[in-house]
Amino acid sequence: MVQYPSVRTTDEVREAHAAIREVYLSTDRVIAWVVDATAVGRATAVERRIVSEHEKSVAPLARRWCAGLAVVIPNELVRGFFTAITWLAPLRYPHKVFSNRLEATAWAENQLVERAR
Repeated sequence: MVQYPSVRTTDEVREAHAAIREVYLSTDRVIAWVVDATAVGRATAVERRIVSEHEKSVAPLARRWCAGLAVVIPNELVRGFFTAITWLAPLRYPHKVFSNRLEATAWAENQLVERAR
């Protein structure tokens, strides 16, 4: 579970994505992510660029290890930011946006089960 705070610095965004990369580099099994962006009211252009560049850089790792990405974004404006990011860095693994964490977690768990088959 990754949870974005409502207030974050650019360095914190970079550090969070570096930590995600480290998870990919150190794993030996398929994983699913639940990213809770409920508290996010906006995303700066710099933050969007960091996320987009991150997705591009981890794409080979994610294709191998990511069973799915469930993103919790109840805010329509922030959903638009996420859509823009995925246009710039298309995700090559299952992903879906949810309005609540319960549904997102259930979907992510199901993605793990499906990938194990």
